[in-house]
Amino acid sequence: MELIGKNLVFKTIQLDEKEHQDALIAFTSNKSVQEYLGSTLYIYSNEDTVTGNDYFATLNDNIIGYLGLGQVVDTPYGESCSIYYGVFEQYYGRGYGKMILEDIQKILRENTSIRLLIADVNIHNQYSIQTVSKAGFVKAYEDDEDYQFHKYLKKCK
Repeated sequence: MELIGKNLVFKTIQLDEKEHQDALIAFTSNKSVQEYLGSTLYIYSNEDTVTGNDYFATLNDNIIGYLGLGQVVDTPYGESCSIYYGVFEQYYGRGYGKMILEDIQKILRENTSIRLLIADVNIHNQYSIQTVSKAGFVKAYEDDEDYQFHKYLKKCK
């Protein structure tokens, strides 16, 4: 399955495709990804991606990053969803993280009833803190390890 954004195409991760296997290994082997995502990213087989919530962000058919969407949760204020993202190291510093976040916001706003996106960011990951802030997320909560950022996609009815 593909989600088509303004700039990017998000392709469901398929672990039976060698290109996807290699890209996932390269992404999760990166030391900064390991440091900041820790144990967040668990994809062992295609059964883990059946929901279609794990994607590679592609630009001109090149895999530039990762996007994960958590389970949609119904709250008194509307549906919410956690978001996880990362950019492959060779693409750092080009604005692709912000592009991933902006494109998925537009897709979700136009095609789902999700009202709130939640991004947990490691307190030491200054680049991601800046990226989510530039993409319109606002810090809503913090603990010893993470800041939680919120982005409302739709107003309350």
